[in-house]
This record gives sequence, C-alpha cells and structure tokens, in this order.
Amino acid sequence: MSLIERLPAIVRQSREEYENARANSSVRFLLTEQIGGPSQNQLVLGDNAAYMAWLLNEKQMEGKIDLIYIDPPFFTQNKFNSEIKLRSKRVRTLAAIKTTAYSDQFNRSLPDYLVMLASRLYLMRDLLADSGS
Repeated sequence: MSLIERLPAIVRQSREEYENARANSSVRFLLTEQIGGPSQNQLVLGDNAAYMAWLLNEKQMEGKIDLIYIDPPFFTQNKFNSEIKLRSKRVRTLAAIKTTAYSDQFNRSLPDYLVMLASRLYLMRDLLADSGS
C-alpha cells in the first residue's frame, strides 16, 4: 500500500494520539531552566507532546502563545558529523577531531514519523493564539 493510500489512517492515528495527549495530564518532562517569571521563557527536557498537553491541561494556555518555532527531525535517516581542524604554528599537520554533530535517525517507519509530527502539530494549533505565527 502506498503512503498516499495510508494517509487517512495516518491522520486518524495522529488525531487519536493528540486526543490521548489532551486527556492525559501526567507530567513526563523536566523544567530545566526558567528565565523571567513563571510565565516567561522556559527550557524543558522531555517529550514536547507531554509538555504541550501540560500547558493546555494544567496551565490553561490554549490560544495564548504568540509564536511557536519548531525544528523537527527531517527523517533523513542520517548522522551528521562535525570536524574541527586543529592548527598550530609549530606543527604543520595536525589531526582533526571528528564527532557526530547530531543524528536525524527515526527508528520507526515513515508513517510513524508522520503520526508523531502531526499529533504535535494539533497540540501546537491549540496553543497558538489566533494572531500567532
């Protein structure tokens, strides 16, 4: 079955995950840093769906956020590397330090990825103000 043929099921499953997140207010994240007052900027570690559901269910933030920026994985299934070349005036050739910059690997299927992304977009829609971006 093609991905296009699977889209109705993907949308249905996304909606179910969204509704489950809205119905479940259990906390599965860690507030690691807060800048300003309690309603100011926050840095959170954990599942963003759990955090968004908490904002909606516990903090009544529906329609109150002016800007949401997301940088989701792009499902490239690649690891991206970084290389730092060392320089020295005394030594002509130095080794480079190579490390993984980040991994864009999603360990499940493309339909699972689309469900994960769409369910979070539903939550973001609920949080975003009518005049928001």
